Amino acid sequence: MKILKTERLTYGHIKGPIIVKDWSCELEDGLVLLCGEYGSGKTTLMNLLSGMLDLYYGKILVCEKAPKSSVSNISYLTSIPVALKNQTVEQNFKFACDAAGVSCDRIVHDDWFLNYDKTKFKKLSLLNQFIFCLKRAELKNSKLVLIDQNLDSLSNEELEVYLKYLSEKFVNGGKLTILSTTPKVFKKLQNYVAQYQILYQNRQKIEYFKNIDDFHGGINCYSMADYFDYKKDVATIVSNQNGYMLSCGEVMFKLPDKIIKPIESYFEVSDSAEVFVYFEEEWKNLSNSEFLSKLASSQILIFDSLSGEKLN
Repeated sequence: MKILKTERLTYGHIKGPIIVKDWSCELEDGLVLLCGEYGSGKTTLMNLLSGMLDLYYGKILVCEKAPKSSVSNISYLTSIPVALKNQTVEQNFKFACDAAGVSCDRIVHDDWFLNYDKTKFKKLSLLNQFIFCLKRAELKNSKLVLIDQNLDSLSNEELEVYLKYLSEKFVNGGKLTILSTTPKVFKKLQNYVAQYQILYQNRQKIEYFKNIDDFHGGINCYSMADYFDYKKDVATIVSNQNGYMLSCGEVMFKLPDKIIKPIESYFEVSDSAEVFVYFEEEWKNLSNSEFLSKLASSQILIFDSLSGEKLN
């Protein structure tokens, strides 16, 4: 049975851009990496698949039912861990069992649980909060697991612990796990998981690749990202209803008129051009005047998003 099926799924904001356009797919069990640049709509897609957003055109079926009619088959791990923060890990697990209508006997009393069962959730590190959410999804035994946690917030060591647990518990076993990922997570994950599928979201379009070789042969977006040294900062220039914006993660700047004209010329290079600004050092905490001065002296690189070819 197909765990997830979409038919001509289309969604956009009122008086705003289309985020997903005419997407049809059928996915069975396994691990699927949802890839795309910051702001490409990955979280919006997760919200649609989970049933949190339901005003859309087309069809979404989870185990042959609409998401809101298939709640027992869906676990959604959001960027902000959801739990009873003043309750202990054990109390939270028991509450999750009651909510899911399953026996508390299913709680796995492993080393992690024995170390933290009496700890209040709010006292857990971010890594352990994320692992708690994974364990709760495992307890619920959902067919579709959607993971949109902010894994870039973890250190390299913490990320390795997380991905090791994910690879052991959520890659096989009849589940479909969709993991929203970034270049940092994408590169690390390849050390732990041999087989995975890929959804690449870019400009309303979602493309499916059955393995990493097909992905690099088709879109090269992560080999493109490998061009950059991640100890330095990369931002993306995007054009939307608010004008030209410079985006890096959650940080977004509206570009002033005096630098819009040269930016426009970069977008004219190709319909599929992706414009990146390459900063030599940390820039997010600069004042506006310092930022604009640094922008003027930064290297601007243009890639074709379809071929990965550098255009300038």
